[in-house]
Amino acid sequence: MATHAPLVTISIPAYNLGSYLEKTLNSVFKQTYQNFEILLVDDASTDHTAEVIAKFAEQDDRIKPHFFKEHEGVSKARNYAIDNARGGYDRFCGWR
Repeated sequence: MATHAPLVTISIPAYNLGSYLEKTLNSVFKQTYQNFEILLVDDASTDHTAEVIAKFAEQDDRIKPHFFKEHEGVSKARNYAIDNARGGYDRFCGWR
């Protein structure tokens, strides 16, 4: 009988992290465990964060982007990710 690996949700709230986000995502993709979804919540960044998120979301359907229209703060971004996580296990990245 085959055992299915549980889905892990990786939540990344982002505010003006365009310079770091590509390295962060590449690190996630290099992990040996691959049954994950990434909830990327852009908190109305004013740099190129939204463009980086959009680029990666086009390349991999495990990335679930969400874009706040106004800056709401890290707590609201994390709560959005918690409310929308499908995985049985959650991993929250502490970028801010």
